[in-house]
Amino acid sequence: MGNWAIEKKAAATLILLLLGAGYLAGLANLALTVGLKPEDVKSRYMAKPPAQGLEFLLDQTEQVSREKLAHIAHAHMIPYTLVFALCSFFVVHFRWPPWAKIIFLTVFALSIPMDFVAMALTRYVYSFFYILILASGAVFGSCLASTILWSMGELWLFSKK
Repeated sequence: MGNWAIEKKAAATLILLLLGAGYLAGLANLALTVGLKPEDVKSRYMAKPPAQGLEFLLDQTEQVSREKLAHIAHAHMIPYTLVFALCSFFVVHFRWPPWAKIIFLTVFALSIPMDFVAMALTRYVYSFFYILILASGAVFGSCLASTILWSMGELWLFSKK
């Protein structure tokens, strides 16, 4: 990428900056709607016992249903996949060995469905699986940040070969 024409470098830089801004906006949304503490994530996605008597009138927290989980997966899988595809374009241009690119891209790709699987496991199997929600989000964010930062380095800083 270091020897790309300046207009290609500019386009790539803008795409990467927009990807990063989109991720930060999503993180802000998470912080404002669910919370960033592990306990916030756990309480949001774990199963709740049904309210007894008139307690349901006092409980204003939304329970995450199968329908809600299906909606979340549906609404996020395609955009996340597009982000992955865009990042893949940059990763395949890295000056890394092919095996490193394949491992990186596989981990990145698996972090996407794992997030939704982890939500379902937390809700329907055991609340401890909320750790997988946090881990898959951290892996996705780390892969995205790595792609953005490494690409910027290859575009503008690293020596051209």
